[in-house]
Amino acid sequence: MLSKKQSVVKLDFDVAKEPDMEPIWQLLRRAGYTAVDVLVKRSPSKRGWHMLLVLDPRPRTAMEVVAIQAVLGSDPQREAMQLARARAFPNVNEEYLQERFAKAWEANPGKLFKAQTAQPVALPGQPGAQAPSALQNRPSVKDAVGPSGSLYGQ
Repeated sequence: MLSKKQSVVKLDFDVAKEPDMEPIWQLLRRAGYTAVDVLVKRSPSKRGWHMLLVLDPRPRTAMEVVAIQAVLGSDPQREAMQLARARAFPNVNEEYLQERFAKAWEANPGKLFKAQTAQPVALPGQPGAQAPSALQNRPSVKDAVGPSGSLYGQ
């Protein structure tokens, strides 16, 4: 059982050979974490590997979890979706939701959220191409560079 100061981080490696653990341990130490337990198993598709790491200390935010997973080499597509979820629901207590879901429905709490699917976007110059509303009227990178040439004028 996990202590309150530990957390499980899920990694997805799309490689044929089981991932080498030594680089993972080194990166965790550099980031200030210790893996107190690990489970490595073949993915259901048999095309890669899934790894569960019990980390101490517990990452403080969902964004921190995504950063750890990305730094450790987890599937970039998976982590991009995790990043979108973390940004969309920054203040949601996912552990509480998963716990309540499992109790109420006597089900796997990991099934609480549906996998996100990317919507195709028309490229510039293609029929129907239009900048998403979130990108319209936003400052450009050039606007963020100050007179000294550094970002945000620093």
